[in-house]
Amino acid sequence: MYQLFKESVLVPFILRPLKYSFLFLCCLVHIKKWNTFFDFVEHSSHQFRVVFFKTIYFNLRSLPFKDAMKMPVFLYEEVEIVSSKGRIEFNGCKVKTGMVRWGRFDLHRSQGKTRINNNGQIIFRGKGRIIRGTEICVWEGATLDVGEDFIFAENTLLYCQHSVTIGKSFSLAYHSQIFDTDFHYSMNLATGEVRRKFRPIVIGDYNWVGNKTTIKKGTRTPNHITVAGSYSVLSKDYTKEVPEYSIIGGIPARLLFSGYSRLWNNERPRIREIDAWFEEHPSEKVFTYPLAGMNLTDFTER
Repeated sequence: MYQLFKESVLVPFILRPLKYSFLFLCCLVHIKKWNTFFDFVEHSSHQFRVVFFKTIYFNLRSLPFKDAMKMPVFLYEEVEIVSSKGRIEFNGCKVKTGMVRWGRFDLHRSQGKTRINNNGQIIFRGKGRIIRGTEICVWEGATLDVGEDFIFAENTLLYCQHSVTIGKSFSLAYHSQIFDTDFHYSMNLATGEVRRKFRPIVIGDYNWVGNKTTIKKGTRTPNHITVAGSYSVLSKDYTKEVPEYSIIGGIPARLLFSGYSRLWNNERPRIREIDAWFEEHPSEKVFTYPLAGMNLTDFTER
């Protein structure tokens, strides 16, 4: 509860204004440069706060009481609760405060409200982030199962009418969408056949889905898959024809390359390392790791 109070009340309404005042005074007496104050103002302007009472309401409404009291789900500003009569569970992990950050403004493409419409069951298996602008809708009787260490980026849509299962370390880039249903039926006019409008979606571990991708009903992906955006469409079982550590993409999505993986483990330090190397070697086009004797999981898994 202290962590919730800190992020929803103490920091935005007490500590941050005090820092504003302190930096302003330091600039007035020329202890600090004015750019320090302006940088802090701009950085703070998009730091949306956790909403205290909405977070308490949502946890008590959605989770078992013993878990709800730990406040594992934090709701930020601009989160609209359309329905929360469904249930949320944390399975296979220790329940901690603020594990799931729902509606957080991490990046800079977010538009509009974040919407929660849960009438079924959502299972979280660890921590994750749902960035502002995302809409998640789970129908009554449906189950959304999300592995640990996930991120749904800005303005993504996830509609689960039957079953969506997502492996660990999943990243869904901005303006992408996941639908396990067509929402309507279509008839073959020659045969009169009407196919089922929904089929389960199963996404493997360490899948990174590029921006503006559509994942449709019946999609299954192997572990360690990168979906190259933009506007790729996935709509079948790729585990039968695509090996792990592959890049797929296109309309419909198909195998593009094998033997590639995003640098999942220590990704940010590796990005800084590689960036620095390219700056020091401006004429070079390729950075190469000496892979001999190295464990590939040090790169491909967290």
